Amino acid sequence: MITTIVEYKLPSALGRERILEKFQAAREKFINTEGLVKKYFCYDSSDGTGTSVYIWKNLSCAEAFFTPEMLHAFEKTFGCRPTLRHVDTLMTLDNMTGEVAVFSS
Repeated sequence: MITTIVEYKLPSALGRERILEKFQAAREKFINTEGLVKKYFCYDSSDGTGTSVYIWKNLSCAEAFFTPEMLHAFEKTFGCRPTLRHVDTLMTLDNMTGEVAVFSS
């Protein structure tokens, strides 16, 4: 499993509700995306930073998704270029379901 952490600075004039509207408008792009297990849409209103966390089946799926065209469309939608970081996911814990998963390399 691979986790991709995407961070971006949003225009300060946008409030939480407007950011949520943009996130909701974008959600269809992620349904049935090959290799995408889960995605979190996050926002820190204290500094206007958006953070998206993607959980992927493998690195090749993550890299195939973040094309130059996708990053350009992101910049057009949100007015900024995101930074990306791919990390190896060793284990996840879900307190809602009680599930703990360990992933081999």
